Amino acid sequence: MQNFTGTHPTAVALRERSEIATATGNGRVGSIDARDIAAAAAAALLAPEPPNTRYLLTGPETLSYSQVAEIVGEIAGRTIRHTALTAAQLTARWTTAGLPETLARTATDLDTAISHGDYDYTTPDVQDLTGQAPRRFQDFATEHRDTLQARVPASHD
Repeated sequence: MQNFTGTHPTAVALRERSEIATATGNGRVGSIDARDIAAAAAAALLAPEPPNTRYLLTGPETLSYSQVAEIVGEIAGRTIRHTALTAAQLTARWTTAGLPETLARTATDLDTAISHGDYDYTTPDVQDLTGQAPRRFQDFATEHRDTLQARVPASHD
């Protein structure tokens, strides 16, 4: 979820162009708040008997990036569009944004996997580890309303 705030290229594009550009198509993903990851890790590390299992942490719901754009737009008070790119277009965008080419290709491969439905699931692992449900994207976005409302025109150096 933090990819939509801060200096992540997705957050920059959101602020500068009111755009979320992906190669995910209509694929859905169970995005998770980094605070839920931290809480789950702390719970596992501090357990009286450390669990001997593998956890797969997700948020509580799967959303497409079109749905994410709609939620962010509603909270930010402006239209946010989801721009569907090809894998090659996305890799080019990532490298233009400063990502090394190998990392850009890895990020694009993730989008391709999302487009094929590989990440369209959630797990109960955050709840099981922490006793708390993971944050919904709507709640995360509402909490970060000021950041999501900020518009910064693209710099043209």
